[in-house]
Amino acid sequence: MQTALLGGKVIDVSQYQFDVGKAKSHAGAPAVTSALTCRVCANPMKLRAAATSERVAHFYHLSGAKTCPSSQAAKKQYSILTPTSPSVIAGIALRAEFKRNWGVHWFEFNRITDRGSVDEFVEMLERACTKRIWEYKGILPEHLPYLLVALGDFPRGNSIHSGGVPQRRYYLRFWFDGAVRTLEGRWNALATPPELFVAEFLDPGPGLRPTAAAVVSVTTQPMSPSFMARKVSPGPLVVSRLAAFFKKHPKLFP
Repeated sequence: MQTALLGGKVIDVSQYQFDVGKAKSHAGAPAVTSALTCRVCANPMKLRAAATSERVAHFYHLSGAKTCPSSQAAKKQYSILTPTSPSVIAGIALRAEFKRNWGVHWFEFNRITDRGSVDEFVEMLERACTKRIWEYKGILPEHLPYLLVALGDFPRGNSIHSGGVPQRRYYLRFWFDGAVRTLEGRWNALATPPELFVAEFLDPGPGLRPTAAAVVSVTTQPMSPSFMARKVSPGPLVVSRLAAFFKKHPKLFP
C-alpha cells in the first residue's frame, strides 16, 4: 500500500522515507517514532523498501491483512457470476427502465469512476448482458451504476482525456464486500445492499495490472439513489454510442 497513517495523519511512502532519512542524517532532527497504521483497518504496518527496480517500495501489514479490505484490492474482484436463478421478467423490466433513463446512469458511472469514458460505460453494459446481471432478483434501477463498476477495472488511460491527458487520477478497482460473487441471497438478505469498496492504485501502465504494493487508498463507495432524480443532458457522442449499443441488442432492448 502506498499510504498509511502516521500520528493520525496520512503519509505516503516517499514522504515517510524522506522523514526517516532526515531523522537519521541530521543532528537534532525529529525522530519518526509514531507507529504506522493502516488507513482502512487500523492494524500496524511497516515499510518494505524497494530491493530491486521491479519492486515498488510500499507499506505492508504486520497483522490483520486477511481481514483488511485492502488485502482484497489486488485480486481480480470482478468475478460476479451469472445468476443461478435468473428472473427473465425482472430483466425485461430493468432493461426497459434503463433504456428510458440511461442518462442518469451514465452520469453516475462517469462520476464514481473519476471521469469514466463512454467506451468504458458501453464495455460494462456489454458485460452486464453477457453475465445476465439484469436478471438478478431484487436489483433496482438505482443499483445499476454500482453493479456496472464491479464488472471491470478502470485504468487511468481509459478515462476521458483533455488535451491528450487522461483525467482520471489513479487506476480504479471496485468490489463488493466479503466473498460476494453472486448477488443472490446475500443482496436480498440484507436490509441494504452489500458494501462496495473502491481501491486507487498507482497506474502500472498500458496493459498491466497493479499489485498490492501499488494501492494508494481503499475506501467505501456510497450507493445512493439520489442520482436518479437528476436532470441530465448527455453529449452527442454519448448519445450516439448508446444508440449503437441498443441497436446491437434489439431483443434485449426493444
